[in-house]
Amino acid sequence: MEPFDRANVSFRHAMRRGAARLLILKVLTEGPHHGYTIARRISELFRGEYDPSPGVIYPTLQALEDVGQVRGARSEGRVVYAITPVGRAELARHRTDLALVLRGAGVPGHDPARPIARAADRLRRVLLFYLPEMSTAQRVRVARMLDATRVGISRLMEGSA
Repeated sequence: MEPFDRANVSFRHAMRRGAARLLILKVLTEGPHHGYTIARRISELFRGEYDPSPGVIYPTLQALEDVGQVRGARSEGRVVYAITPVGRAELARHRTDLALVLRGAGVPGHDPARPIARAADRLRRVLLFYLPEMSTAQRVRVARMLDATRVGISRLMEGSA
């Protein structure tokens, strides 16, 4: 990975330059995890402001495994990844770069609405994915669930929840 050359590197720029690798390695220093847990832990580091997609996590894990920085092993139908000594050495070599990426993690949200917008977008995507195969009864049930959520949010904001 090419080192970051300046302290004011943007988060998007950092991710294009390999920060996802460092974030995954950092999470794996906590212990072995499967891809979903790795993504969730990274999201927690950023207080929900960054949710790495499976399209980031799994290809990066494969690349890290290809160079011997992580090791994957099947367990209960999932692949659980662990950092290797080579991965620990890589993380140590890039600790300054990791610190630059994590700099934003300790700062309260730049956009306080972002976690809600991300959740709404994930909901929209799952609805669009399953909509073509939903039966009429399932569509009615989903519509009721969404209405119940809308009512719950309204009650929360009106102080009656």
